[in-house]
Amino acid sequence: MANALSLTEKHSTQIELLRRRLVAAPEPSPATRRITFLQGIATATEQNAKDLADRTCTGWDTDAVEDMWSAVLTYVRDMSSLFNEVSGLKDAADRAVDKSAVSSFLRFTYHS
Repeated sequence: MANALSLTEKHSTQIELLRRRLVAAPEPSPATRRITFLQGIATATEQNAKDLADRTCTGWDTDAVEDMWSAVLTYVRDMSSLFNEVSGLKDAADRAVDKSAVSSFLRFTYHS
């Protein structure tokens, strides 16, 4: 217990900054909560006996992790929307270039 307290005191500033950043993130979906919870259980059961004996903490605060994953998923969705819009703009520009090339070709062909 003393080891955990000394580590917490040593990194308290970093912990507080991370906690504030995670609290500011949007609310995760129920599916994200379930996945994060199951990942926490899987990680805990994969630890070998030595690691479990050395652990000073017996539980997890999954709210912070859920908030982080929610922020990541929101960012990925927003970037996906942006890429789709850019792709649509590129297609529209390509069509305009093709139309102008065809019309100039037809004008040249009929007037020659």
